[in-house]
Amino acid sequence: MGNIISKIFFGVSINLITILCLLTPIHAQNTVVLTDTQNKYPLGMFLEILKDPAGELSITDVTSTRYETRFMPSRQKVPNFGFTKSAYWVRFRIRNATKANIHQWRLALGFANMHYVDMYKPSLDRRGFNVTRTGTMCPVETREVPFHRFVFKLSLPIQTEQTFFLRFKSGASMTLALTLWSMEAFNQNSLFELFLLGSFIGILIIIIFYNTFIFFSLRDKSYLYYVLFVFAFLMFVLSQRGLAYQYLWPDLIWWNHLAVPVFNGLLLILFLIFTDTFLDIKTQFYRLHQLINLLLAILIILTILVPFISYGVVIQPLVMLTAFILFIVIMGGFRSWQQGYHPARFFLFSMLIAIITGISSAMTRFDLLPSNLFTEYGILFGIILQVSLLSLALVDRINLLKNETEKTNMELRESEEKYRHIFENIQDVYYEATLDGTIIEISPSVEQFSQYERNELFGKAISSFYTNPSARKEFFKNIIDSGKVYNFETTLKNKDGSLLFVSANSILLRDKQGLPLKIVGSLRNITERKNLEDQLLQTQKMESIGTLAGGISHDFNNLLTVINGNAELALIKIDENHQVSDNIREILKSGRKAGKLTRQLLEFSRKQIIEPKVLDINHVISDLDKIFHRLIEEDISIQMILAPDLAKIKADPTQIEQILINLVVNARDAINQKMDKKAVRKITIETSNFYLDESCVLHHLKSTAATHILIVVSDSGVGIDEKIKHKIFDPFFTSKEFGSGTGLGLATVYGIVKQNKGDIEVYSKQNQGTTFKIYWPSTDKKISFEIKKEAVKKDNFTSHEIILLVEDDNSVRNYTKEALTKFGYHVYSAHNGVDALKLIKAENIQVDILVTDLIMPEMNGKELALRIKKIFPEIKILYTSGYTNKHIVH
Repeated sequence: MGNIISKIFFGVSINLITILCLLTPIHAQNTVVLTDTQNKYPLGMFLEILKDPAGELSITDVTSTRYETRFMPSRQKVPNFGFTKSAYWVRFRIRNATKANIHQWRLALGFANMHYVDMYKPSLDRRGFNVTRTGTMCPVETREVPFHRFVFKLSLPIQTEQTFFLRFKSGASMTLALTLWSMEAFNQNSLFELFLLGSFIGILIIIIFYNTFIFFSLRDKSYLYYVLFVFAFLMFVLSQRGLAYQYLWPDLIWWNHLAVPVFNGLLLILFLIFTDTFLDIKTQFYRLHQLINLLLAILIILTILVPFISYGVVIQPLVMLTAFILFIVIMGGFRSWQQGYHPARFFLFSMLIAIITGISSAMTRFDLLPSNLFTEYGILFGIILQVSLLSLALVDRINLLKNETEKTNMELRESEEKYRHIFENIQDVYYEATLDGTIIEISPSVEQFSQYERNELFGKAISSFYTNPSARKEFFKNIIDSGKVYNFETTLKNKDGSLLFVSANSILLRDKQGLPLKIVGSLRNITERKNLEDQLLQTQKMESIGTLAGGISHDFNNLLTVINGNAELALIKIDENHQVSDNIREILKSGRKAGKLTRQLLEFSRKQIIEPKVLDINHVISDLDKIFHRLIEEDISIQMILAPDLAKIKADPTQIEQILINLVVNARDAINQKMDKKAVRKITIETSNFYLDESCVLHHLKSTAATHILIVVSDSGVGIDEKIKHKIFDPFFTSKEFGSGTGLGLATVYGIVKQNKGDIEVYSKQNQGTTFKIYWPSTDKKISFEIKKEAVKKDNFTSHEIILLVEDDNSVRNYTKEALTKFGYHVYSAHNGVDALKLIKAENIQVDILVTDLIMPEMNGKELALRIKKIFPEIKILYTSGYTNKHIVH
């Protein structure tokens, strides 16, 4: 019996020893051997580590014989040193045994929040080391590979062995997740990682914007705290993973040092405030609410102290508080669920997701779980799932509050008669005031009507809201005299000083003795109607100016034809060195400038000839990129955000280019006017699909409800003064210095957009920049590729043809005849179509070419051409006109 027990004990002991041997980490190998069959090497078990408590050792020290034996082999796949003030040296050897002659490798550190990282590579002569110093406390430019984590280039010739050293020092918890990649494998992994991070960021941004929109719609504070919490979560992740330092504040080293603890603190603060509001803990569990207030006070103090105390001192209590806060909020969520608060179930599920992903991430970091896609990036998926569940919880809460509100309103309608007027005029504001104008009652709808809270208005004098004292006197006079006032329109001041247009209906209530008691009535917001009226007046004004500009430009065009033409003829007739030749050239130069001005007037008045084609606006913008960069200074950046799958538009490509160039030049000038030279100098061009529904059409006169293309050009310039904002599209109006512009750039843009049945809006704040939004109708037609016609060869023309010139303007006719005669043509001229037909019959001439104006008295050019075509079937016809209306083109 004793022998049997001894054998069992011996067998169990051997098994236990075997298991312990299997679980005990193997001594680190000395050298990493690179082969052709592997392109990724985790270095954790190949590392030799030396602790430097004082942080004073140099590369000379650690490579000396004195410290040769002090390096200890790593016993962890991912060494972790926790929070420490010590520096650490890491040594590893690599031998390139590949046959493919792969030289370039990448050494990646999987921890982005390391303050100082020094990489020592053997020099070419093997007598020393080349050092690369980087880390979060160093500029981004110090990184050998532009990446959000620390990546170093290693050149490893085949059949060679090299020894490398790394020095680490950080106030954060240090984790040395070192991996050696082939360059191709690193690039593939980087793209995949950036794709996951980009998707994560994109989803959170969508969630933020969506819930921000809901907050502005519902004005529920829970949504505001939720949005701020998600934003802090996003910024914390971006800071912790190094993306923020790489892309958001690459030059702010001091802020990069503070960002992680600051956003960690803000994240916890906002989460506690959101939880307290969402679960209504103050009402339901007052003691828990007091505990939350205490935690908030501690977190606020810690966050404020971040710039003044060391990193490790502040981050450790934040980490410990995170676990305690999770316990507190889960307890509050569970108690709320127990009491029948259904939205708490989504809240609890979100906390469960947070705990699972947090634990898995921590276990992976301490090498307790294998590193794979889920453990590495599971926390990102967990965050998305967590905030999504919280969003569902908010929706459930809003539905619950909506049902409770409807129930309360029903009870109020049945029990309180004094609120009858409010529910009869629910879209308006019901109010009651004393005879001296003091507000004693006002409906809750005033909070939707204006920027005031209902409680702010009690006891205030109505007179303090009037912008015009005489209007107030008129209102009180009418109501005292007649006892009532209907549709009394006036202007009131909003909380921020903006104007609020209202229409008032009020009556004077009297007591049983007939004495005046108080004034009651309702206010209707007519601001939108007033804005539409102003918009209509502005549109009518611009159309009137356009009509005038078109008429003036036609007559001016005829005058310029004579001036420029005769100047050109004069230059032909006289010698190049003649004493007046320079004077004539100046006349011609000024005439051509005036011609350009005339064309701009025609563009504004929407009378220029256009050749619309089906276009992809993204291609037009991309093709203009080089031109944009030639138009602006090198220190101004242009960012293009072009939406994929953009609908097509029908437009003249030249007009689109003109719009974009005008807006970019305008943006450049606005940026250059900004006095602060350190300010951001940036122009942004965006495109997107935009559907104008019936409500939007009210704000875009003459537009139709349909899909449009939205083109947005924004700048960071000086902005537009509100006083002149309504004038910026007027012809010849400019805010630039004298001689710096004609004032037709924006007028031309306005004319082109309106000609194509689009609309344009401008948003601007002084010293913050300006944004132009263009709404252009889309088309479902496909892009057609036209074959360009060959130009008519010049030698097809000879100078012996007989031309009949018909033009009602004497100056233009005389100049044209002289010019054609100068080139050898035989020219007959007539004032109009009737005279031309008489001339043909009287002179019995054989006409080869008819050059005729289109718009003439008695007989127009088209009718004349048809008549002459019957006489001379082979005749060539050239139409001319100073007008270019659409019917003339047809």
